[in-house]
Amino acid sequence: MVHGEVDVIDFIGLESLRVFLPEIYQGIAENKGLFIRPRGLFRNDRQLPEIKKNLDAIFEKSELNAETARKISFELFPSLKSVYGNTFFGNELMANWRKQRRICHEDNFESYFLLGTPKGTVAHRETNEVLAQATDIDLLVQIFHEYSQENRFRKLIEKIMDNLDDLNQEQVLGLIQALLMFGNTSLDMQSGIFDLGSDFQVHLSIRHLLMKLPEEFRYTWFSQYLENNPPLLTSIYQVFYDTPNEGKLRESWLFSEDQLKQLKTICVCNVENHSKNDNFLKQKDFKFIMLCWKEWDPESSTLTAFIEQIILNKNKFLNFISNFIFEQRGQTTGHYLVEINQKFNAKEFLAFVDMVKTKEFIRSLSEDEVKSFTLEQQTALRLLSEFLISSEKTEETEK
Repeated sequence: MVHGEVDVIDFIGLESLRVFLPEIYQGIAENKGLFIRPRGLFRNDRQLPEIKKNLDAIFEKSELNAETARKISFELFPSLKSVYGNTFFGNELMANWRKQRRICHEDNFESYFLLGTPKGTVAHRETNEVLAQATDIDLLVQIFHEYSQENRFRKLIEKIMDNLDDLNQEQVLGLIQALLMFGNTSLDMQSGIFDLGSDFQVHLSIRHLLMKLPEEFRYTWFSQYLENNPPLLTSIYQVFYDTPNEGKLRESWLFSEDQLKQLKTICVCNVENHSKNDNFLKQKDFKFIMLCWKEWDPESSTLTAFIEQIILNKNKFLNFISNFIFEQRGQTTGHYLVEINQKFNAKEFLAFVDMVKTKEFIRSLSEDEVKSFTLEQQTALRLLSEFLISSEKTEETEK
């Protein structure tokens, strides 16, 4: 049942412990957190003495073979050397452990103690089955959605990226297109305050896949893809992320500056076409798309006309304002629950609509109109009004 899901040498080593040193085997099975810890936590960790003490207690359960148990454990879990020495392991090596199906990676650990794949993980067999469908783009998008519903999509992408060097060009192109389509509408899943989220993982995976393509072919293919009504957000993001900025250092770029200039022109054309559609305001990460539009074509008459038309329609304008509301997550000292507060990004909003027109809009609303708005629109109106009141108070204070 575990064939193909574990490293043979690690499995034999663990089985040796189970047969000859069962108390050590049990100690490992019951203390995953001691034997596998996130990168960096072993180094400069205030709890290091306590961690070492707990590990020693497990090894010393085998009074006659404590040193043997320790040596075998060091081979199975190299990161233990960070506890007993100055060795440090980076992300690249840890990714190799996952790819090699070693027990020392958290994604593989449970497979060594179960007759199958632990719930919530993705078996290597499943990854191979997905990659076998990599040229069927629509099917691949459907598979991604299925894994997302099972909360296993991010594990799947990690496994796919582990196989990046083994993919042929057709598979690479299929995966790029499927991820562009999937990421354009999927929910951004985050597992904690410091998690960058599934959207970032998708964007970064697309970038790594594009890097696999030959340089000249990469630009030719991607520019042609952009000219054929691509998913808006994800395609724009690849161009945006590759754009040089001050302090933005990267070893390699997808495209040259001249190529980026051409790609931005195509992207702006795509945004202008989408702006004629009533669903444009519902685009995922609409605010980001608008900011790219303004930055890449600051004198755009189409952008100016779009904003003017939006202001004339009260419902649409409130929907436009809603796109500049964001959630601010915080965790106070001594509390484990994450607090979520809604905030209004006034600075980015005012890049499109000036203060005078905004105040005129607020004054034009009747009480009955406000009552007829959706809850989301009323929230947008409240946050906008709070910002305007705060701005007026600030102006009076400065006077």
